[in-house]
Amino acid sequence: MSKIILTGVTIEKLKNIVNEAVTQVVTGFTTDQTSKIVISHEPEKKYIYSIRGLAKFMNCSPTTVLSYKSKGIIPFRQSPHAKRFIFVESEILEAMARNGIKGLSETSKSEKK
Repeated sequence: MSKIILTGVTIEKLKNIVNEAVTQVVTGFTTDQTSKIVISHEPEKKYIYSIRGLAKFMNCSPTTVLSYKSKGIIPFRQSPHAKRFIFVESEILEAMARNGIKGLSETSKSEKK
């Protein structure tokens, strides 16, 4: 990764730099490829970046999360460079509801927001 020195950069320009970098990491596309893709920005999306973090969110063990992941029960993305798993909270909650997985109580969910 190259080093960037930010001097005299506006907040808007910094947001664009960060957004492009995150998009490249999450999607695995180069700058040329990303310019051809329309990405919907949903500010309410919350991400979980680890199996352990998802286990805590779902109130289960990391082993259970790995089992759900390997069976295709929960959706995930994988960063092509860091080989990290990325989960979207809203997608996880939908998958849990669709598959009848008990986890967070309604109280816990509202406290997380």
